Amino acid sequence: MTKTKKLLSPLFSILMLTILLIWGTGFSSAAETVTPVPASGSSIETTEVTMEVLMNRINALENQVTTLQETITQLESRLDAVDDPELEASLTSKFNTLFKGVTREMVGERDTLRFSGMNVQIVNGLGETSILDGQGLGNLIIGYNKSRVTVLAPLKPENDVRTGSHNLILGDYNNYEEDAFGGIVAGYYNQIGAPYASVLGGESNKALESAAAILGGNGNTASGKGATISGGASNTAKGSYATISGGFSNMASGQYAFVGGGNKNTASNLFTAILGGYSNTASGVRASVSGGDANTASGANASVAGGQSNQALGVNASVSGGSNNLASGTNASVSGGDQNTASGDGASVTGGSTNTASGISSAVTGGLGNTTIGNNASVTGGQNNLASGAHASISGGDTNTASQRDASILGGYKNTASGIASTISGGGTNKATGTGSSVLGGGNNTAAGSGSVVIGGERQTATGWYAILPMVE
Repeated sequence: MTKTKKLLSPLFSILMLTILLIWGTGFSSAAETVTPVPASGSSIETTEVTMEVLMNRINALENQVTTLQETITQLESRLDAVDDPELEASLTSKFNTLFKGVTREMVGERDTLRFSGMNVQIVNGLGETSILDGQGLGNLIIGYNKSRVTVLAPLKPENDVRTGSHNLILGDYNNYEEDAFGGIVAGYYNQIGAPYASVLGGESNKALESAAAILGGNGNTASGKGATISGGASNTAKGSYATISGGFSNMASGQYAFVGGGNKNTASNLFTAILGGYSNTASGVRASVSGGDANTASGANASVAGGQSNQALGVNASVSGGSNNLASGTNASVSGGDQNTASGDGASVTGGSTNTASGISSAVTGGLGNTTIGNNASVTGGQNNLASGAHASISGGDTNTASQRDASILGGYKNTASGIASTISGGGTNKATGTGSSVLGGGNNTAAGSGSVVIGGERQTATGWYAILPMVE
């Protein structure tokens, strides 16, 4: 307070000096109006008038000085009232308590304001985190967060939306919409639009649903509740709690769906998963595609391990690899090869090309153009073989047919086992039509009788029950 008084004293001196200057100026001006003339009555009167004017001015100035003195006295009284040691001590104590733990110092040649042993809280003033009124207050903004309107889109002010509250903002051109609170948006041209949504980096990313998160990348959108995108570009996680780890232009639209990477992959149902590859689709509940190109797993629990243009359409169906393979039956499987089809429930095709297992639990193992129609029928290798009877089997050969229950053919060419439990072992154009009949090699032989047997040779026919040709003497 003493310093203030010392300042007021020079001020008063300056005012007095100003008054004296004005007074002197007025006196000089009046003196100039007096012209030396011989003494007379009129000159004396003129001088008296001039002196009267000067005295009036002096009186007016004295009044002003008196007023100024009173004002200064009042100010000094107020300052004396403020200059209270007890008040000063109280204010100092409160100040020290309020800012305890707050220091300003040089850290690593950087001027640093440090907060020790406390929290720093920023609020919107409405009394609750989730109260939203579009005011955009209570946010912690680190950096300038430049406006999209003035720099990037001057004719589109709707692009600049910063009305959310209680968010952490870092970077430039980032938006935090009215529904956003408790989130983080960092990076460049990113956006959050729901409670607890976050974008931690990257460019042009959007987290638009509650608790959605994007870690980085470019042009990614997390629009499902709790959805997550780790990186990549142009990926979309639409399903609740769906996840995309990376890649380009992938879609996880099912709840809890997962895409690990790759390009243009779609996991569209509950718990579906695609690990990678190109243009793969997992649309069945809990279906999965591990990789490859243009593969589809649309059955519940179906899976495609890789390859190209493979389809697992049945429940629990699987395709392990290859190309253009189809597993459409429940629990059906195709293990590699090309253009193979397992359409029967529990049917399987292992390798080869253009093989078909359509019977329930039937199997084709390798070969070309082989088919199993009967339940539990099997074809192992060869080409163009057909096992159409239940439990029928063909092992190798070409264009063989086992058309009756439990019939079997072991190799050969154009052999036909049409009798129940009939058997042909090799040869060509042989027929076993009787129940339990057999042809053992040769050509154009026929075992027509029940239990009949033809052993080798050519153009032999055994018609009687248990007949054997050639006859044994």
